[in-house]
Amino acid sequence: MIFFFLSLLSAQTYTGPQSSSLVIKDSTDLIITHCTFNGIVGSPLKITGGSTTQTSIITKCYFTGCRSTQGGAFNIQGNTNVKMSMTAIESCHCKYAPKQGAIGYIDTNQEAPYYFDLNSFVNCYDSSSNLFCGGVSNLANINATGNTASATYQVYAYGCIYFQHNNYPIKFSYSTVYKCTSSCSIIYYYQCYELATLLKINFIENNNNGYGMVYAQECKSVSIEECIFQENHHGKSEIFITDKDNILSVIDTVVDSTKTKGKLAITNWEQKSTEPIPMTLYATGNIAAQISYKSPDSTPVETPFETPFTTSMETPVVTAAS
Repeated sequence: MIFFFLSLLSAQTYTGPQSSSLVIKDSTDLIITHCTFNGIVGSPLKITGGSTTQTSIITKCYFTGCRSTQGGAFNIQGNTNVKMSMTAIESCHCKYAPKQGAIGYIDTNQEAPYYFDLNSFVNCYDSSSNLFCGGVSNLANINATGNTASATYQVYAYGCIYFQHNNYPIKFSYSTVYKCTSSCSIIYYYQCYELATLLKINFIENNNNGYGMVYAQECKSVSIEECIFQENHHGKSEIFITDKDNILSVIDTVVDSTKTKGKLAITNWEQKSTEPIPMTLYATGNIAAQISYKSPDSTPVETPFETPFTTSMETPVVTAAS
């Protein structure tokens, strides 16, 4: 741990407003903090190269109205260990092929796991795989609100959050996915060769029109644990789909549909609950973390925030089914 902090003392640091893309061929540790990216064409943040002994920290940054062909806010590939926290991405999108990752695109070395914690991804659109997560991902305390996945240049929309090609366990936990829209899954897993876990995620008022709210393709094992699915629109699709011999486990989860396809192992799912799931979400600037339920007077409630880059809070979540 001491070595880790000492190494960051010599890290290359970027801060402040950025008027063009940061294109970094990673040869040392990086710290990208308090940067703002507004309306930049081409991925505002591009990181390639590096080694698995290096770390790239992205914290307290704000991306708004940016666009690219791949990676609306960021495009990170190579070998560096990425840690992204307290960062907000709003209204970013893709234009022209391949139209992947309106929120962002990350696909790093299997030996370089990455960690996203306390981030807000809001109203990003016009791409497949809105958040493209290749490699070994660990996502927690994410506020994903109002994002739209489409299939303009791809065969399918491939989910609002897309995971692929991991040889180690991955996890997405303690987060809210609210009012997102896709023609092909909200969460899409592809060729995940070790356990992929969804833990304590609130899926509220999402609109999915095909291939399951959660879809697992060519995966070893996907586990949905202690999640809430409430007031989602499933169209003619199932809530969970797994192909071939994959097994998808559903454990202690509240669902708003029992229509499934493929091999499922179900342990205690139900369609009503009044138990809260406390959430830690992140708000910054004009982005507020939505509370994941309708208040008694049906008035939308937002988490208050103070000044940009300073607020994280416990958000209570009531899960009474309507």
